[in-house]
Amino acid sequence: MTQDNRGAVNHRLKWIGISMLLISLTIGCGWGIYKLPAPLVDRMLKVDILKQAELWKRRVVLHLEYPETALKTGVIDAHDAEFLAAMPEASDV
Repeated sequence: MTQDNRGAVNHRLKWIGISMLLISLTIGCGWGIYKLPAPLVDRMLKVDILKQAELWKRRVVLHLEYPETALKTGVIDAHDAEFLAAMPEASDV
């Protein structure tokens, strides 16, 4: 009779343990879903914005006839002015 009681108690303890584990996993997952997306999305957006800025910087520098002089002095020729005027239409920025 005592063996039957021990078996029943062990069985209940096992199910209580499994239930507690599932509850704690559910709470942990809920916390992760609530707290983690904002920092991850912010970091992803920052990386994407920096990557796009670097690409546009390269495009501008490659298309300018004399980029070093133009960026230092601010003096650009007609061809460069035309290219820079068309940039907003060609970009999604």
